[in-house]
Amino acid sequence: MTKMPSQSEPVPPPSHLPVLRDAVQRDLAVYDPYLNPQLPDDEIDLREIWRIVSKYRWTIIMFTVLVVITVGIANAMMRPVFKATTSIEIAPDSSIVKLENVDQEQQASYREIAQTQENIIRSESVAVAVMDKLDLWNDPELSGEITQRGVMNGLNRLKALITGKDGLFAQWQAEAEGETASSTQALSEEEIQRREALERFHERLIVEPVRNSYLFRISFESFGRNVAANVANAVVEEYQRLSGKRRLESTAGARVFLEEQIAEVQARLETSEKELTAFARKNQIVDLEDRNNILDVRLTELNNQLTAVQGERIQAQTLYRQAQAGDIESMPAVLDRSLIDELKNEYVTLEAEYFRLSQIFKDTYPKVKQIKAQMQQVKDALDAETNKVVRSLRLEYNQLADKERLIKAALEEQKAELLNLKDRAVQYNILKREWETNRELYSGLLEKMKEVGVAAGIERSNVSVVDHAAVPVQPDSPRKSRNVALAGVIGLFGGFGIAFLLAYLDNTFRLTEEMERALHVPSLGIIPKIGDRKLPDRNTLGMLAATDRTHELSEAVRTVRTSLRFSTAGGAPKRLLVTSATAGEGKSTFAANLAITMAQNSQHVLLVNADLRRPVLHDILQVPSEPGLSDYLVGAERQVRYRTAVEGLEVIPCGVLPPHPTELVGSAQMDHLLSEMAEEFDHIIVEAPPILGLADSLVLSAHVDGVVLMVASGVTSKDAVRDAVKRLRGVHAPLLGTVLNMVDTRSHEYGYYNRYYYNDTKKHKRRGRKRNAQAA
Repeated sequence: MTKMPSQSEPVPPPSHLPVLRDAVQRDLAVYDPYLNPQLPDDEIDLREIWRIVSKYRWTIIMFTVLVVITVGIANAMMRPVFKATTSIEIAPDSSIVKLENVDQEQQASYREIAQTQENIIRSESVAVAVMDKLDLWNDPELSGEITQRGVMNGLNRLKALITGKDGLFAQWQAEAEGETASSTQALSEEEIQRREALERFHERLIVEPVRNSYLFRISFESFGRNVAANVANAVVEEYQRLSGKRRLESTAGARVFLEEQIAEVQARLETSEKELTAFARKNQIVDLEDRNNILDVRLTELNNQLTAVQGERIQAQTLYRQAQAGDIESMPAVLDRSLIDELKNEYVTLEAEYFRLSQIFKDTYPKVKQIKAQMQQVKDALDAETNKVVRSLRLEYNQLADKERLIKAALEEQKAELLNLKDRAVQYNILKREWETNRELYSGLLEKMKEVGVAAGIERSNVSVVDHAAVPVQPDSPRKSRNVALAGVIGLFGGFGIAFLLAYLDNTFRLTEEMERALHVPSLGIIPKIGDRKLPDRNTLGMLAATDRTHELSEAVRTVRTSLRFSTAGGAPKRLLVTSATAGEGKSTFAANLAITMAQNSQHVLLVNADLRRPVLHDILQVPSEPGLSDYLVGAERQVRYRTAVEGLEVIPCGVLPPHPTELVGSAQMDHLLSEMAEEFDHIIVEAPPILGLADSLVLSAHVDGVVLMVASGVTSKDAVRDAVKRLRGVHAPLLGTVLNMVDTRSHEYGYYNRYYYNDTKKHKRRGRKRNAQAA
């Protein structure tokens, strides 16, 4: 027996199915439901959406009609509400002084200003002034004597009664916190009525700023058209009056504030000026900038002089050291002196003469002695001149060194004086900046004071009326056409929502494709739901394949029979088990009709009723229930087969109901019976009890070649079917596929089936009756 996949993880669809014998010669395709690709789970299936909408179309229509009727009745009940609107312009306020330079604050954006003005228009001060002016405190609408009729108004009143400031929830909270009426300020009945009237007034007042402009629309809604216009105009008038009053108050306040600021800044200015003058006198600062420039020029000149003297001193020092080293004759100062050059020439001449005479005469010769004395005199004169040159070089070097020291001292003195000046300049500049700041601030405040005087004289209002509110002709609400159209749209979407909710809550299988995706088990076919009143009981349905071969149920069973032929490589299994997840899914009726259709195909078929708990096959096929299968398994009877009215079909009924049916159907006698019958019959169909809660079908699956699982459309839950498949795979049952029973073929999902089978069958029956009538 083939090992089934584990249930610990999803079972992938098979890559291929075995080829039926002689399939190549007969050119028949193997049935494989997974060859057609399915949409991924995360993609939208428009056909599925259309199926849901078509299935629940009457729910959607009824919900939409209900919403439209409800809104229509509410529109008819509501009082007409009139809305009067006036337009005003609130320009940016340029007459009131802005004190940015005083308080260092940024001016608010116009959006914030507009929000402020909107709140002022809706303020209690304006509302009280309008109601006093028009005497609206006793108006029936604002006092609550006249209210709007309708469903929403009733809901709003109920909400206010529960969650309002004086509602039940507020009272319970006050009691929980220990608050009593005596611990709070007691309000008189008149004050309570005034507050409620103000709340109703604000509910009807609408203030809307016009985008990208300085315009405001002020509207008021009322049951009376004249009241709406009068209140809208009165709100604008009171707002203008309040704005002018605030303008005067702000101008007067600005004057007082500026006077205080001027006095304070003037005192600071005088103090800073005195401190600056005293510091300049103490440090003898007349013109700090000119003094600083002079010192900079002197410092630059001393730097240049020092650089030049240092160069001369280095040159003199080099010549002096060269003279001290004895290399005097090669020095430029020596070579440039003509006297030294003459003495050298004279010495050379005397030396040559002395050498000539010494060759002839001795040193005692007078002439030789005379020349030798002359040579000594010339040499002494030459040494004296050389020493003069050395002394002059030393003197020049010393002079340049002294000059360099003097320049350095002067430079350092100049630097110290410049740094001292800069230190004094820092404090001087601080005092000067403080004085200049106070002077500028004082001048600005004086200028602002002048502007305040000008503004107080002009007193131009920045609020102007663009359009006065006219008495409305038509009511603003209810807008019956719009409300009904909107109700239709909302009802339609609500109906769609209910439809998809019902579809989501439907935990049953209604489509074979859905069942194949969820179970990874092929679908062998569908069995239509029979609604014919002429077929009242299950027994008649079980024999329908024999009594009416053209019936849609008979055609559906033959389709399943054909699918079973292609379910395995060897054709239809010889021993077939028919079961279901739960009771009442039509497995007995299907098993009987399947056996009949196989017998009609010139085959010898045995139908075994292995449901030893609630057997019904003997009633369907009109055979005795005893003796039967249980009697054979316990060894009480050997002949338990019965012929039926269908040629080629025999049946083994259940027999006496045993106390332990599971042990009987799982015994060796059961396997022996099926093996023995398999030699005699072409096909053996075993009808077994439901899987969930019972082990009979699981035990019997070990004795058959294939298992067919019946699933009732719209009845059996998906979890039950999944659990049944899981149990079958857990015992490695040869599950061939599922059959979806009780399918409503007249529904939108199976419209094609209804048109092809049902309509054609009806036409065929009508034509048959017509031919019979003509023959009669």
